[in-house]
Amino acid sequence: MRPVTIVLRFPRHLGALRVRPDEESRIPECNSPRKPNVLTWTSFLPRELEPPLSSQLPLSAAILVHGRPAAELLKPFPHVRAGHDLHYTVSLRNFSRRAFRFGRCPSYEQSADFADDPTNSVKNVFILNCGAVKSLVPRERVLFEMVLRVPPNAKPGVHSVSWMLAPQTYLPPWDAALFVVSG
Repeated sequence: MRPVTIVLRFPRHLGALRVRPDEESRIPECNSPRKPNVLTWTSFLPRELEPPLSSQLPLSAAILVHGRPAAELLKPFPHVRAGHDLHYTVSLRNFSRRAFRFGRCPSYEQSADFADDPTNSVKNVFILNCGAVKSLVPRERVLFEMVLRVPPNAKPGVHSVSWMLAPQTYLPPWDAALFVVSG
């Protein structure tokens, strides 16, 4: 039997909301009028606002290994010992049809996940050292050297590093790659 009216009663005698579904609504059928379906919910959570589309940067990011995007490689890239620095290169490419100029150097976020021990996860936020970059013409790329400190108690194995430019912008440029902690 399809419900004729759905009644949502609010707690603390704050009233009720009555909804009459139309013929196209996908409302589950009531199996028995004596046992009506029950809808429950939790406290309302504030919704994070998405950054405006106008904040999107016309840049793509790629983590490079030996000059090639890490995503094209089948093997994990550099080996690093626990407690040492992982050195890697990030390429930023202007994919627009116009020259791009940094107004101010944006922040970037780098993080490493150690699946075997989440307490070792690393997340850093820094300001990109872009002062020397005057502008990027269409399809031009610029390289930035990155350093990530691997925790001294990181276990040997394959782990991931991710990099994101201007995390507070719409669809921020980012990339991820694998690296090996050697024993």
